[in-house]
Amino acid sequence: MTRQGRLGMPNQQAGVALVMLLWFIAAMSLLVTGLMGEAKLDIRLSQLYLRQAQAEALGDGAAQRAMQAMLEMRRSGEPVPSVFEWGDEQAQVQLIANVRGASGYVDLNWATEPLLVELFVELGELESQAAAVLASTIIKWRGQKSEQEVADPDLRYGRFEAPEDLLLVKGVSRSLFDKVLPALAVNSGWHPEVNIMSAPPEVLRILAGGDESLMDHWQQAQREPGAGAVQPSVKPELVGSSNEPIYRIEVLIKFADGLVFRRVRWAEYGQKGLDQLPWRFFRTEPIVRVSQPGTPAN
Repeated sequence: MTRQGRLGMPNQQAGVALVMLLWFIAAMSLLVTGLMGEAKLDIRLSQLYLRQAQAEALGDGAAQRAMQAMLEMRRSGEPVPSVFEWGDEQAQVQLIANVRGASGYVDLNWATEPLLVELFVELGELESQAAAVLASTIIKWRGQKSEQEVADPDLRYGRFEAPEDLLLVKGVSRSLFDKVLPALAVNSGWHPEVNIMSAPPEVLRILAGGDESLMDHWQQAQREPGAGAVQPSVKPELVGSSNEPIYRIEVLIKFADGLVFRRVRWAEYGQKGLDQLPWRFFRTEPIVRVSQPGTPAN
């Protein structure tokens, strides 16, 4: 005869019901925990998107103000350093802008073949032979096809519209592109060589052949108003004196909690934009997060 529990059902069935109830409670707990985790993730993503939108607006405004400050200094007759720095703070957000001439960058549309070779050897860490082959390919890629020449499907026969176009060139990997990107420019004016006084650290490394003391000397001169002659490059054939009124403005947006974004814009002085200011921005790069809360920024 089967024994019955207090609920009027056999003890075996009561045990199964209890196990099912416990499983149901556990499943509901997991569901609620998952929903809460998803809600928290959505909140964090929304906060990040909001910060990103704020950083974009602040970065774009800071680029405008940095250009204005540099030109006002120039009009006043004060000597302006080759690399102009501007800073401000808005609602506990620190803004730091760095303005330098685009002629210090390796322009993919104009750079000489020797300069491209050095770019891929020094920054891309390629062997000399591989760098020479790639540099030759770039020269052909951006050049014009003659009527007698058979079209090569791997070549564009046209200009680089953005640095990312380099990824379309045969032999360029993503890792190689990331290594050389900080030294690259397009539409920066006609300059086959690079200008030491406006070159970024990555290009200075090429010109100095890795000599850290020479790089430090150049960087100090870049920030000194009215700097005179500087020590020459160990690779003088890569150096030019072009100084077109085209600028790269890099803005760091530092929030109080340690979150840092970078915004880069390219401007041409002497060409009015839609806002009728005496310069126009012709390229704006996507906002990039360079540090998160609790992580020191570079």
